[in-house]
Amino acid sequence: MLELLAALAIMGVIAVAIVPRISGGAREASDSSCQLRKAVIEVQVSLWRREVGRWPARDLSDIGANVRYFPDGLPRCPVDGTRYEIDQSTGRVNGHHH
Repeated sequence: MLELLAALAIMGVIAVAIVPRISGGAREASDSSCQLRKAVIEVQVSLWRREVGRWPARDLSDIGANVRYFPDGLPRCPVDGTRYEIDQSTGRVNGHHH
């Protein structure tokens, strides 16, 4: 019985040391995914402007409705689930500095 308790205690110590590192890696992956999604949106927004002659709507509703630009629909931020918006004077995605 003591051996079992000792083993459980050791496993607990290992879990306490490992779990924060694993969850930190997941956060970094989500941050990287957000930055990648922003870059994809900005490329598509630039293509839209070249073809249509203006920036898309701030909330991306017009370009998002066109499956040619976003066949799987507009992406959302993987960190907080919010929608992306653009600055209509630059075509850059606003915010999302995690």
